[in-house]
Amino acid sequence: MTLLQWMKLSGRWIETVGFEPRSRVRITVEHKRLITTPL
Repeated sequence: MTLLQWMKLSGRWIETVGFEPRSRVRITVEHKRLITTPL
C-alpha cells in the first residue's frame, strides 16, 4: 500500500456524492480504475 500526501478533487459534484472538503479517503486500485472511498 502506498500513502499519498494529497490528491485534489474539485467541483460541486464532490459533496453531492458524499465527500466532505478536506476529508480523508481510501484509494483502491483495480485494473485501470481508482476507487475513492471516504473514511
